[in-house]
Amino acid sequence: MHLQYSSIAQTIAQAFASRGANLIEVATVQPADPFLDVMGEQQRSALFLTESEDQEMLCLRPEFTIPVCLEYIRSGAPNPRRYVYFDKSFCKEPPSRNGLLQAGLVDLGDSDVPTADARSISDAYALVQLLLSGRELVTVIGDQGLFEAVLAALELPRRWQKRLIRASGLRLRWGANCTTVEHPLRSSHLDFVVRDFLARADWTAITAYVANVMRQGGLSPAAGRTPQEIAARLIETTELANAQVPQSAFDVVNSFLAIRAPLHQAVDEIAGLAKSAGLTLGIAFDNFVRRAEVLARESGSPDQLTYDASFSRHLDHYTGLLFDIRAPGIDRPLASGGRYDRLPKLLGADRPIPAIGLSAFVDQVQLLQGALT
Repeated sequence: MHLQYSSIAQTIAQAFASRGANLIEVATVQPADPFLDVMGEQQRSALFLTESEDQEMLCLRPEFTIPVCLEYIRSGAPNPRRYVYFDKSFCKEPPSRNGLLQAGLVDLGDSDVPTADARSISDAYALVQLLLSGRELVTVIGDQGLFEAVLAALELPRRWQKRLIRASGLRLRWGANCTTVEHPLRSSHLDFVVRDFLARADWTAITAYVANVMRQGGLSPAAGRTPQEIAARLIETTELANAQVPQSAFDVVNSFLAIRAPLHQAVDEIAGLAKSAGLTLGIAFDNFVRRAEVLARESGSPDQLTYDASFSRHLDHYTGLLFDIRAPGIDRPLASGGRYDRLPKLLGADRPIPAIGLSAFVDQVQLLQGALT
């Protein structure tokens, strides 16, 4: 860490030691595969990549959550642990020649989801206030798990549920239907051989066909999406186009995604929508209510907590709470966080591990501090 940041790092470490978090050092150079496996091959162009002497693909760390989770998994720790980090991440997008300075906390293994969620928001507030003392802050909250519960309660086909989860919440929010969420594949544009394979959902045959077309066109499978990924995408798109989803289901989805209200008011609005649509939201809504209760007790300004049902990260490993902390009138967040219980399993954990984390963007905070002073 550069000398100019050492005092800030020490202050953060001391502040979060009192909250049960230990400072962790994350190596600058990391194996690239875990990041590509989780973030997707489409993120390859955003990484600073190189190779080791034994041809292992390496990268400059683009973020901290994945390596911290891997360290927890490797340690075999049976108990919850909290890790705090302070260093630079390196990505081509958004561009930064010298890296982006981040401070964050990863909370692993705590099975009390609502309490851990509320604590994460409190941790983020404490971290931003440590860097930007005495300024007004507002928080926008989303909940991936609650949205998934709505889709499941509507009994939508699984392919449609996955597509809607990945789709843009704002686009859905303004009256989208199936054609705007997923442009259906027009079979008339496809070779008759491919249409036959798709009719049988023959993934192996489509993969071989695509690989042959790429080979004849001089395209490398490593240049973009692989033949396997293209085949899976073709099958998924065809199934989406053929699935029958009633407009009434999309109306409920749009009504849900239109909810934006102070957190305590959002609880009543969601309950009212579920009752009118005949939806049972189960543990996802129970956790939402419990989290709201904890935040109401612990937050000094509950009206500054806004729930936005359309708030999404569009990454498959997020499973529950999402949040951004902002300064009024500033577009970019000062800190972000979320629950990603699926991530440890994706990284090879042999048991379910509850996981939530947050990151404060120190460069952004310092820019705001400079503008205010």
